[in-house]
Amino acid sequence: MSDLDKMCGVWENEDKNGNKYFSGKLKDGTKLVMFSNTFKDKETSPDYYLYKDKPSEDGGDLPI
Repeated sequence: MSDLDKMCGVWENEDKNGNKYFSGKLKDGTKLVMFSNTFKDKETSPDYYLYKDKPSEDGGDLPI
């Protein structure tokens, strides 16, 4: 495991509808969020999608 580089810790969260998702923040402050693929239509589709925060025009960002 010495070849692995730890990027960040990840926390399990729950949205207002009870759906679980994961969030974390890289050392440079970049926020990440990962959601389950609720549109998975075949076995080869990914189980999760990982997103990187893009700052919005109004200055808001992901609630992590």
